[in-house]
Amino acid sequence: MKGYNFIFILYFFFCLMFLNIWGINAIEEKIDFEFFADSETYMLLYNMGYSISELIALNWNLIGPLMILKIFSGNFYLVFLLNMLVLYVSFYGVIKNYQLNNNKFLLLIILSPLMIGSVIGINKEIFSFLVISLLLQYNANKKLKYLILGVLLSILVRWQMTLVCLIFAFITSPANPFRKNRLKSLLIMIIGVSVIYPLNISLFEHVDNVATLGASKATEGSGLYSFLISIQNQLFGYCLVFIPKALFLFGGLVFRFQKMLDFSDLYNNLFVFSQSVFNLLLLYIVIKRKQWLSNDFVYFAFIYLIVFCISPIFAPRYLIPVTLLFICTVSQKKIL
Repeated sequence: MKGYNFIFILYFFFCLMFLNIWGINAIEEKIDFEFFADSETYMLLYNMGYSISELIALNWNLIGPLMILKIFSGNFYLVFLLNMLVLYVSFYGVIKNYQLNNNKFLLLIILSPLMIGSVIGINKEIFSFLVISLLLQYNANKKLKYLILGVLLSILVRWQMTLVCLIFAFITSPANPFRKNRLKSLLIMIIGVSVIYPLNISLFEHVDNVATLGASKATEGSGLYSFLISIQNQLFGYCLVFIPKALFLFGGLVFRFQKMLDFSDLYNNLFVFSQSVFNLLLLYIVIKRKQWLSNDFVYFAFIYLIVFCISPIFAPRYLIPVTLLFICTVSQKKIL
C-alpha cells in the first residue's frame, strides 16, 4: 500500500470518529462546539423542507449544498463519505499530473486547521478544492473536459469561483497577448478590477449580499478591513489595497492570539486563528524557496486572490484554495 493511501485511511477513520462523537451533535447545535462555518445553517434550511425551485427563488447561492442534502436525505454519514471521496479525488487528480512529495502533500492538507470542518459536514470549501484540482489538471494536459467540469462545478460553489475558472482559462490561453509575461497579466487584472469595481459598486454589493445570506453568522472583520474597503471603492483604489487585503484575509487573525482560549467564538478564535498561523508559515516557506510567478501554483494563487479579494466579506475560509495551492508549491519535488 502506498504511503499516502495509508495516511488517508487513518484520516478517514479519525474523521469518522470525530463525526460520530462530536460532529453531528455540533452541527445540530446540541453541543457548543463550532468547528465549521455554515454547516448548521444548511441543515436548518434543509429541515425547513424547501423545494429546489423555492431555493432558487430564495437564494441561488444555497443550491449546491441543499441539493446534496436532498439527494442524501440529510444523512450526515453519506455527506461525510461524499466529502472524503471529493478530497481523495481532488488530491489524486493533482498528484497524477505534478511531481509532488505525495505523502507531504496529503499530510499538509489534513493538517490545515479548517480542513476538519470541510470534510465533516456539508459545506462548499471541499468542492472548491475539487474545482482547483480540475483546473490544475487542465493546466497540465490541456484536456478541455477538466475545464468544463471545473466551470460547471464552480457554479454550485461561488460566483467568484466561476470567474476564477473563466479568467484562468483566458489568461493561460494563446488569446492572452501577455500570456508569457505573467506579471504584466496580473497587473492588467488588478488595474481592470480597480476600474470596473468602483463603476459597478451597486452590482457587486448585491451579488455579495446574496452570497452572505447562506451564513447565519458573519465572520468578524475589523476597522482596518473596512478602511481598505473604503479605498477599494474609489477609482484605482484596488491597486493600493489588493496586497494588504490579501495578507489580511490570508493571515490577519494571527493578531487575535490573545483570544485563542476564548471559546465563546470557537470557530474564529481557535480554528480560523490557527489557519492564519498555518497560512503564514506556508507563505514564509514559499518566499524562502523563491517560488515566484514562474511557478504555476503561485501564479494560479495570485489569479485566485485577485478575484476573491474583491469581496467586501471578511471570510478567510474563502482563501482555502490559496492554502492548497501553496501546499502544492512547498510539496514539489526538487528537480536537479
